[in-house]
Amino acid sequence: MKKFAFLICLITLTNLLYAGGKSSYRKIPLGIHYYADLDVGSPIRVDPGFGIDAGWRLIGRESNKSSKSVETDICLKPGFSFFLRKNYYNAIVLSAALSWRTTFSKGFFFELVATPGYMHKMYNADVYEYSNGTFEKKRASDPNLYLGGDLNVGYDFSKKKEDNGLGIIAGLGFFWRYPNNTQFVRHQYLKFGLTYTLRQIKS
Repeated sequence: MKKFAFLICLITLTNLLYAGGKSSYRKIPLGIHYYADLDVGSPIRVDPGFGIDAGWRLIGRESNKSSKSVETDICLKPGFSFFLRKNYYNAIVLSAALSWRTTFSKGFFFELVATPGYMHKMYNADVYEYSNGTFEKKRASDPNLYLGGDLNVGYDFSKKKEDNGLGIIAGLGFFWRYPNNTQFVRHQYLKFGLTYTLRQIKS
């Protein structure tokens, strides 16, 4: 796994440093997403989530200066998400994702995202913990560390029409929250959304 991650990083850096020239414009990606948090049990349960993000293009490369170029971007994307878990808790997440996206000349793209953040859980009912032979009522909310990531594919309509910044995106992701009884708890989710990219020619 470590060797695979190292290979991905090496390919990314090589692509950014040597494939094509620097971008001729600034890019600000915006997104709105629906999350299906999957509890793979018996039966399978799906809990909904919603999120928005807005980013800054940190590094960008193009194979040429036309809209039909192959683009590789690394972006920082602060975001806000909200998850609903019926009869358990609701949660808000403040995050700062780092994404690597390669968009091909026909408009299709793939994207890898790493997302550290802060999750705040708000319980929907009274929660008790067993300690020292007695049950003690917990507070109504809990802070959690949030560590996540996803693999996405999508389509960028601006490759077909430059003044249309819309895009569609879908993906599979995981996140871990901590602590839950002093342990990390893993979640898996499906992601669907719309994106819009603002472009500004560099002066």
